[in-house]
Amino acid sequence: MNKPFGLWKRRGIYYWHTPQQPDWRTTGKKSKKEAMEFVLIRLEEMKAKKAEEGLISLHDYIEPFFTWDRCPHIRRLLDENKSITKRYAITRRYLVEKHILKDSLANKPLSKIKRTEILDFRSCLL
Repeated sequence: MNKPFGLWKRRGIYYWHTPQQPDWRTTGKKSKKEAMEFVLIRLEEMKAKKAEEGLISLHDYIEPFFTWDRCPHIRRLLDENKSITKRYAITRRYLVEKHILKDSLANKPLSKIKRTEILDFRSCLL
């Protein structure tokens, strides 16, 4: 799995960046494990802030779906004692990545997506 951020060690301290924010920022951590934990926490905070502002993109919303450890749909099914296999999740994840995440619609904020764009996207899938 590709990480959504980059780490770089300079003079004993780890720095990080994301494709959306390419400037390198310090983690203040000397060990790689602590730096990765720090960055993951910061990314979750940034995602929560975007969600509060209504600027979460379709890509960010769909990103955890059909990933076995993080998918809310899979968690719900498992909590309800329903059967779901890892193979099913892998197959569905492949379809999400192939058809939805590669489309330009995935980068738009959810609050800005119009009905016509969804209908156009559906037509492309058919």
